[in-house]
Amino acid sequence: MYSIKTTPQQEKLLTKRKGINYSANVATVYASLLKGVLVEESLEKRIKQSGLKKLKDARNESPESCFKRCKNNLIEVQLLASTQK
Repeated sequence: MYSIKTTPQQEKLLTKRKGINYSANVATVYASLLKGVLVEESLEKRIKQSGLKKLKDARNESPESCFKRCKNNLIEVQLLASTQK
């Protein structure tokens, strides 16, 4: 794993790129904390039929609110946001 040093201005550009859906990143945080798996919404019906229980819906949660809720349970490492292209 590598980390880079950035200025506050660079960090702002890296963390809030316009038009990006960060729900997969938020869902990944919750999946690790809740010992769950990520499920793409088109598969939700099949997953429910298999008997798995929904632990969290992260579609409408921002990375900022996720961090505020979870920061005490996260280790101090640099996180990388991925885009859904």
